[in-house]
Amino acid sequence: MSLNIVVFIKPKSEYIEEYMSLLIKLKNITIKEDGCYLFDVYRYMDKVVLIEEWESQNSINFHMEQEYTKEFINSISDNIEEQEIFRLNKIE
Repeated sequence: MSLNIVVFIKPKSEYIEEYMSLLIKLKNITIKEDGCYLFDVYRYMDKVVLIEEWESQNSINFHMEQEYTKEFINSISDNIEEQEIFRLNKIE
């Protein structure tokens, strides 16, 4: 069973365009990772929404250990006002 994650992030308003640009770059790399089925980036008003689907927790762990992921997190961590992460279980 795949793992689904939805992330809502509210960057500080002066950083939203820069943040979106960095996320698109991250998306283009991440989607090529083994075990990443979906990594979409959306904008909803003053928030950024990530919708992710992963093969397994190991796939997520691999992603989080990559240097480009760490660099992204470090570059934006001081510019976030709010963040919520939801792990979803598909009902079948």
